[in-house]
Amino acid sequence: MTQPKLNTIDEHETIGKFLRKFPKYKTKHGYKYALKRFFDFLKVNPDEWIKDVRLMDNGTRIKTLDGYEDDITAFWSDLINKDVPPKTLNYVIAVIRVFLCHHRIEIPDVFWKDLRRRGSGNQARTIDEPITREMLQSILTHGDTKSRALFLMLSSSGMRVGEALKLKPSDINFTSTPTKITIRAEITKNKTGRITFISDEATRFLKEWLKERDAYLKTSAARTHIKCYHGLITKSMDDDRVFPFSIDTARNIWNRLIEKAELFEKDERTERITVHIHGLRKFFRTYFSRSESARSRDVVEILMGHRGYLLPEYFKLSPNQLKEEYLVGMKYLLVFERSSKDLEEQVKKEVELRMKVMEQKIYEDLKERLSKEGIIEFDWKEIKKQ
Repeated sequence: MTQPKLNTIDEHETIGKFLRKFPKYKTKHGYKYALKRFFDFLKVNPDEWIKDVRLMDNGTRIKTLDGYEDDITAFWSDLINKDVPPKTLNYVIAVIRVFLCHHRIEIPDVFWKDLRRRGSGNQARTIDEPITREMLQSILTHGDTKSRALFLMLSSSGMRVGEALKLKPSDINFTSTPTKITIRAEITKNKTGRITFISDEATRFLKEWLKERDAYLKTSAARTHIKCYHGLITKSMDDDRVFPFSIDTARNIWNRLIEKAELFEKDERTERITVHIHGLRKFFRTYFSRSESARSRDVVEILMGHRGYLLPEYFKLSPNQLKEEYLVGMKYLLVFERSSKDLEEQVKKEVELRMKVMEQKIYEDLKERLSKEGIIEFDWKEIKKQ
């Protein structure tokens, strides 16, 4: 059989009906990818592979289900041998399971559990390189207003990329100090709304970006007419998001910047980038946790939307309390700028250094003058008192 292309696999009746259950393009596209990969491996027609086991006698039904298990096991082993990352592997298998359930084909839970025991765990295999302040500064030095605004927002707030790209101007409160971000429930991963904040540094770049946004959108809309298998992609001037572009575009921008900063590197095993955009969320957790506040480690989890392990009293923190906690730790999130306290300490050190230099010069001049007058030894401490 000719292997189906990704953009035509839904022409098979069994797959087409299944995919129509999911209205979101991203979900549908991911399911297409998983099913195409599975049936490419089997080299069978999906419509011929799916059978109504409910109409079979007991013996034939058991034999058919055993055949399904053999096919899935072989596919799993093939993915393992190809060193497919565990998250991708588990995702593909989960799609196959949902696909079978849609067609009333129930395979016992014990099979799926045994299958996963043959893998290498659920942790990602790519070794991520933690993003440091110096690295982020080097990366964003090559960025424009748009990229600096987005990536500084991510690194100073703990937001997910997908959340940031769905923000609207009404979600941003510039009258608050620091700037408050309201992350609506419908755009979060766990469908639970929350608030977070961004640094004064990120706020400055965000305000500059909002001045340029309309011009960017106008230019982008004029040149975006892409044909693909699900129709013509066009960018609308009605896009009311703060950052009117996709996650793929954000990733591409990030990857170009890390290339320019000479930080682009791929994991030898998985071929995945080691310094990736999601590392900005980890940057926030690591650097904000350095705050002097005793509650910083718990507050950072609240701002990131991780509340599962927290004690009940932390759910009662008011927006004002969270804001005060953020203000204490904000200085650790700055990339290009420094906090006023840091600047004061720097000025103080520079003044002290200059005073020492001046004092040494006065000492040398005095020593030379007294030496000419025949005075070889003198008490410098007594002279300083005078």
